[in-house]
Amino acid sequence: MIDRIRRVTGAVAAAAVLTFTAVGIPSAAHAQQSEGSTSAQAGAQEFSDAKLDAYVDAVVQVSQLVQKWQPKIQTAQQQQDKEKARSLQKEANAELVKAIQDAKGISLKEYKEISLAARQDKELYNQLNTMVQERRNGE
Repeated sequence: MIDRIRRVTGAVAAAAVLTFTAVGIPSAAHAQQSEGSTSAQAGAQEFSDAKLDAYVDAVVQVSQLVQKWQPKIQTAQQQQDKEKARSLQKEANAELVKAIQDAKGISLKEYKEISLAARQDKELYNQLNTMVQERRNGE
């Protein structure tokens, strides 16, 4: 289900829900990347603590939206209502993209770059993973 949202998000808005493992670090914008050097460059970039903190805030927001929309979309799919499922996915994607665009301290492009880098850099991924868990636990 989330995989479907990821594909649609990349196609529709180029920005919102590719979830890393169970932690839920979305790399929304990763799905929208163009093929080529963007991916290779993202892994080598360094990001400030402020950017990573803003990214984690956006990740938590997007994760909450995924939890909100996933059951609705899944129900439509289980009912074999493809049109309704697509409509819900489109609506969810728009909300996810808006959440990232409205995030303070990070642009959609930066969100994308950090997401790409985290997919390529295990150390960065682990750092973000820890930050997300701490944020969710209110630490």
